[in-house]
Amino acid sequence: MTIKIMHPEDLKILRICVDCRQRFIFHSDWVDHQLQTGHNSMKKYDLLSGEMIISLDNRIRETV
Repeated sequence: MTIKIMHPEDLKILRICVDCRQRFIFHSDWVDHQLQTGHNSMKKYDLLSGEMIISLDNRIRETV
C-alpha cells in the first residue's frame, strides 16, 4: 500500500480543462489528464470564493 501526500491545492482549487471542459479537484488527476490527452490549457477556480484564479502566464497572454 502506497500512501500519497496530497498536493497543497487539492480540494481547494477546481481546474477545468479548456480543451474538453473536464473538471479536476485533485492535482494528480489533472497531471494524468495532461499526459493522456496532451491538453495543457486550464482555468483554475478557488472553491471557497468561486473566483477564477488568474496566473501570471494568463495575464501575459491576455496583454499580448
